Amino acid sequence: MASLQPQICRKSLGWIPFKASGIQYQNGQVKYAGKWFGLWDSCGLAKYEIKTGCFTQEARGRWYICLVVSHAEKLIANGKTAIGIDLGLKDFAAITDGDHHQKIQAPKHSRKLQEKLGKAQRANNKKRVRAIHAKIKNSRNDFHHQLSTRLVKESAAILIGNVNAGKLAKTRMAKSVLDAGWTAFRTMLK
Repeated sequence: MASLQPQICRKSLGWIPFKASGIQYQNGQVKYAGKWFGLWDSCGLAKYEIKTGCFTQEARGRWYICLVVSHAEKLIANGKTAIGIDLGLKDFAAITDGDHHQKIQAPKHSRKLQEKLGKAQRANNKKRVRAIHAKIKNSRNDFHHQLSTRLVKESAAILIGNVNAGKLAKTRMAKSVLDAGWTAFRTMLK
């Protein structure tokens, strides 16, 4: 007699794409399907032409709007030198321009919250676990955004070492490799 396996039902996250003709922006609000949604406009969307976008839902149930807009300004590198970046685990990166060397310490985002995460997991508090994972993700993204923006503004060219994070994630260094988030950082630099 075959045993019945319990089926795990996972809730799909929401995603609602739209074209520019499907929304209207006015006074810090977006109108979609006849309803107005308030948003925090940090960029001044009135200056841009909205091309397309979507509403997305994150794991904690929060909804966000993602917009693709036309951008007239071109970013011009102010730096005059090329830099080389060597990614690491103890130090997140070693940056050199030939004459000067700088080491960026690894912030170890998940290690800082691993005790709280473990307590929440042992207590089977799924809402708290999701919140801690989101906090780790957001702090890692913030670190990557700030560092990549600074490097792009200060440098004329950026050369980065080719580290295979996928293979290193299968070793005993997996936790540190995944916590560093090299793949996302390289994508931001592009």
